[in-house]
Amino acid sequence: MHLEELVPSAATLRAIATAIILLTAGGLASKWAYRLAVTALTKTHLDQALARFLASMLRYTVLAATFIASMETVGIHTTSLVALVASAGLAVGLALQGSLSNFASGVLILFFKHFQLGDKVAIGSHKGIVEDIGLFNTTLV
Repeated sequence: MHLEELVPSAATLRAIATAIILLTAGGLASKWAYRLAVTALTKTHLDQALARFLASMLRYTVLAATFIASMETVGIHTTSLVALVASAGLAVGLALQGSLSNFASGVLILFFKHFQLGDKVAIGSHKGIVEDIGLFNTTLV
């Protein structure tokens, strides 16, 4: 094997640098989108927990799109990757049915507002004040 074969070409290094810049910009853009969405949704008098939930969904969507775009710039074909992620998602979904049930319960709580932040609740033998309603759990104090 010759040394020239081990050294990446200028085009490859440029593609890697572009992908790193895209990932950095995407990370910053996702944080910015989260803050902007929370601010905008809160001004519409939407429930704060629901606003945070929707904003976090937006943030992870921006991160996923950025990751796929950065992989395309390096030259990795993402069609097969997306198919692989979809199959893995199905397998993980089947393995985590209990957690997905909790996720669905959290979404239902947020949309149908059975209780809101600051409400006093009694759940089984536990009593407390709702501090946060997240994607997978509700925090009581």
